[in-house]
Amino acid sequence: MLNTLSAQNQNEWLLGSVPDKSDIAAAFSKAAASYDKHAGFQRDVGNQLLERMPLDLSGKVVVDLGCGTGYFSKKLLSRGAYVICVDLSASMLEQARLRCGDKSIQYCVADAESLPLNQNRVDYVFSSLALQWCQDLSVPLKEINRVLKPKGEAFFSTLLDGSLQELKMSWEKVDKNQHINTFISPNQVKIALAQSQFNNRQLDFDEI
Repeated sequence: MLNTLSAQNQNEWLLGSVPDKSDIAAAFSKAAASYDKHAGFQRDVGNQLLERMPLDLSGKVVVDLGCGTGYFSKKLLSRGAYVICVDLSASMLEQARLRCGDKSIQYCVADAESLPLNQNRVDYVFSSLALQWCQDLSVPLKEINRVLKPKGEAFFSTLLDGSLQELKMSWEKVDKNQHINTFISPNQVKIALAQSQFNNRQLDFDEI
């Protein structure tokens, strides 16, 4: 299932401590070199999300939140954006650097729940299948809200309760651990959006 968000930022948020995601980062770091071989589902979802963004991003600053190996970072670069790649895994970011190079791009090891960016910093945030790793969706949404410019927009996809089993099979290529028990419901997404004070919200629930 695919969810997209288009929002305007009008509030500053202060966050407290964030949960430790070292195990998640370690698992993805271990799988970084071979991750792309098993990422067909992720690419299908991300491509549908990318279609909702402007084709011309010239002069725009875009955060690729949970960028992984940089597959979509490169697509954002091709649209003229200056891209800030953010991921929990340094090894994933190294793969992204190999794919995207160092022109009009920077790389940052960081948690979506605590972004090392100033408020009102970016024009767009793109995040495909990354926010499901957060225990409370409202926390990264507040951070996204904080770093967006007043007329900035965020586009994200996540997984909902009842999502297809292809994802489970894909994550099994990373490790056999169960990182989260269940995915959240559509109503919980709506609550998280309300808590994070986004305006002009658009949600699309699609089966893939």
